Amino acid sequence: MAALLWTLVQGRAGLKKARKANIIARDTARRQLRAYLAIDIVGFSGLPKSEKPTYSCVLRNCGQTPARNVKGEIHAYFDDWDHAPQLPDINSVLSRPGQTLGPDRTLGAFRRSLTLSPADKARWLKNEITLYLVVRHVYEDVFGKRHRLDQMYKARPRDGGDAMDAICDAERQMDENDSLDQPPSADEAAL
Repeated sequence: MAALLWTLVQGRAGLKKARKANIIARDTARRQLRAYLAIDIVGFSGLPKSEKPTYSCVLRNCGQTPARNVKGEIHAYFDDWDHAPQLPDINSVLSRPGQTLGPDRTLGAFRRSLTLSPADKARWLKNEITLYLVVRHVYEDVFGKRHRLDQMYKARPRDGGDAMDAICDAERQMDENDSLDQPPSADEAAL
């Protein structure tokens, strides 16, 4: 009788471990198969020489499945070096038309023009202002889960080049309890 009881206990423990392993395997498969959006190219050119400098920002789906209903906004502007940039309003992003972005495909604003006023040009040359690029995208994966990608970049005019540093790079899954207007947490924004 004790052997039978021991066999039942061991069988239940084995089933519990098998269920846990199946959950982990399904979660891993979903993570491997879903779409992942990332900024592929970000930069600027023509500063301070040109009256019409440009910036580039290209989004890539690095995942293995299409990203559906991709919506986003990109804002580029000049402001003080210690300015705290703000992401585009989520409601504005969600009101935009969506599109599908296939695996290893790109989407984005490549070489869009900026307006550089004479006053901003003078401030740029004195390293008093810099170029900020703020990007927010929302998309769905093939499993119907919604994700949010928040990114902010800051130019390095002091280096004399056209490089931009990421000051926020956060991607997370959204749910119905998500407060969409809250900024990313310190952990999410950490590079």
